[in-house]
Amino acid sequence: MSTGKRLRFEILKRDGFRCRYCGATAVSALLHVDHVVPVVEGGLDDPANLVTACADCNLGKSDVQLTESQLEPSLTATAMAERAEQVQAYIETLKAFEAAREALRDHYSDIWRARVGNDPPMALHRRWDTLDAEHGEGLLLYAMDAVAQHPSLRTALNEVKYFHGVLRNRRAQR
Repeated sequence: MSTGKRLRFEILKRDGFRCRYCGATAVSALLHVDHVVPVVEGGLDDPANLVTACADCNLGKSDVQLTESQLEPSLTATAMAERAEQVQAYIETLKAFEAAREALRDHYSDIWRARVGNDPPMALHRRWDTLDAEHGEGLLLYAMDAVAQHPSLRTALNEVKYFHGVLRNRRAQR
């Protein structure tokens, strides 16, 4: 049900053109007139049931009375302890996963050092796990050997460019 323009203006004026929920003013927000008790629950267009609300508060409140809560009920101590254990297990799993990724990166960096003769640039070191997932170990070793066969590349940047070029060319040949 829509309130008339005159009643809407009187509610806005009564509330000082300020949201009754958060305090936003007409300068900073679009103001609505909100039914405290929603129309779908029998709320009337009576001034006692109408308040000024900014668009965010009004749309967030929707057709729910202020006395209702859409949030889950408070957790019991047992449920909170269980959630804490789950979060801790998740954190430990993430740490183990990251440790495995770093071990894989170190593995490929060690192979690079042995085959190419210098340290791989840090940017390449950080990408070994994704390169392994994309190309597989066989192709990475093949590309490292190709770099090692061209000592004329001279700089780390040229080595990395050549390495990636070998990967692209081999992938295109598949």
